[in-house]
Amino acid sequence: MRIGSFKGALFALAVISLILFASTVAHAQAEFTVSPSDFTITEVPPMGTPYILSQKLIIWNRDSVPRTVLITVEAPPTNAISLGYESIPNEIGFNFYPATIVVKGNSFAEIQILVDIPRWESMTGQKWEVWILVERQPLPGETSVLRSIVRMKIETTSELPPIGDGGTITAPAPAPSGVSIRLTIGIVILIAILIACVTIGVAILLVRRRKAVAIRPHSLHSGRANGLAKPPEENAFIAPFYHLGAKSCSVSF
Repeated sequence: MRIGSFKGALFALAVISLILFASTVAHAQAEFTVSPSDFTITEVPPMGTPYILSQKLIIWNRDSVPRTVLITVEAPPTNAISLGYESIPNEIGFNFYPATIVVKGNSFAEIQILVDIPRWESMTGQKWEVWILVERQPLPGETSVLRSIVRMKIETTSELPPIGDGGTITAPAPAPSGVSIRLTIGIVILIAILIACVTIGVAILLVRRRKAVAIRPHSLHSGRANGLAKPPEENAFIAPFYHLGAKSCSVSF
């Protein structure tokens, strides 16, 4: 009787542990998702150089803390390949931008996929399947690595593309950093300040010159009226007139 009760308790404990483990895994899987889980890209040209696919991966981290994610590829097992497709050849190269990323808590990240297919006639008109492995790394104290598998199917063009086709690209253009943006804004503001200073300086200089021209003839005529200047006929030289707008003056020596 006691042995039966002991076995029953062990069985109940095992069932409870299994349920708790399954609920923990299910909760973790809900926090970490990747989309799409299955997609097909058609008309991929065998360029012989890296080619950016139009489809991106979206990695969701619904946990409250940042999580590190690694992205790799592997050939699927023969018995798991989709009907009408073949396993990806070893000559095909893949790259991800980025291949390792820290996804912030309650956020998502986009991953660009690049494929490099040799420029061979044998690579045209092909249909391949490859699995993308997206793995969430454990935090300190955790033991399990969560893995999500994305089934990607690639169909190549029926002919080789023209050499030098503009559709090729070696890597996606990186987004401008915050430092370069702030530096550019600072330079623009500095140039605007310099232009404003020069404009104000020129305006002040013109105003002073106009005032000097306006005051000078008045001083000369006033001097003559007081007997402080010689009459024009006694001067050895009479300076010519300088026209500044609508005003003019003559200076006697």
